[in-house]
Amino acid sequence: MTPTPQGLPESLGLHSQLLDLDPSETQEWLESLDQVVDHAGQNRARYLLLSILQRALTRHGERPWPG
Repeated sequence: MTPTPQGLPESLGLHSQLLDLDPSETQEWLESLDQVVDHAGQNRARYLLLSILQRALTRHGERPWPG
């Protein structure tokens, strides 16, 4: 069983309900996010993350997290 991300709000349900089925892909996403922060700043990274969440909402019709 792969551990879930640490230090995230319990309200997102990530500690107990999600399992990282592809840790390698997750690492790639996290490294990409780090590069955005390094090259374009935190505001750009925040914008991208919110855009991804919005896309999940519009494509799936519900919140992409439990709760």
